[in-house]
Amino acid sequence: MEEVLADKNFYLRLVMQYGEQRFLNLANKHFTTQDFIEAIETAPPGFFFAEVWHEWRKRLGLPKKRTPVRFAECENDPEDWWRNYRPE
Repeated sequence: MEEVLADKNFYLRLVMQYGEQRFLNLANKHFTTQDFIEAIETAPPGFFFAEVWHEWRKRLGLPKKRTPVRFAECENDPEDWWRNYRPE
């Protein structure tokens, strides 16, 4: 449990992204809704699949929000980044 508490947000993100129901049940016993909210709100860009991101935001009662993007150039359309990419 000490390893989990060392980086609680990372652990919760893993459970939220990949966890089976038994792991979700265990996490729900040991962590609060606020812990899950903190984990999703501090997630780095690209951590969550879009479907998972939206499902958890809905489940936690958070407003709709786009998934964080890795590159500012592709905020509007991910394909724009590839079309406009020019290696140096």
